[in-house]
Amino acid sequence: MKDPKKSKKRQRFKIPDDLKDIVTYPYHHPPREFVEKHIETLKQEFEKYKMVEYVDIYGGNHAMFKHIYYWDKYVNPEIKKRCENWCSQFNYANEALRLIKQVKSEIIY
Repeated sequence: MKDPKKSKKRQRFKIPDDLKDIVTYPYHHPPREFVEKHIETLKQEFEKYKMVEYVDIYGGNHAMFKHIYYWDKYVNPEIKKRCENWCSQFNYANEALRLIKQVKSEIIY
């Protein structure tokens, strides 16, 4: 039989006894205007680079890169990278704005 002391299993984490009375404070989000300005900048970038050919926007607040498997190989890598990065930033900013609007009545921890 194996010696239990030489087991390769990870030791369970133990919470120290002196750790108690943890107090959390609400997160201070960025100003709503800052996020809205970022979204406007992204929309201008969308028009500037004519991303309408490569990106779909759903409901005005969610963007997805138009991915068609058979043509994916032929899309310019710079355009693809720019569009995917733009979609990520646009979705991130819109989710942040949604949470800021929600925080008015709730506290997010």
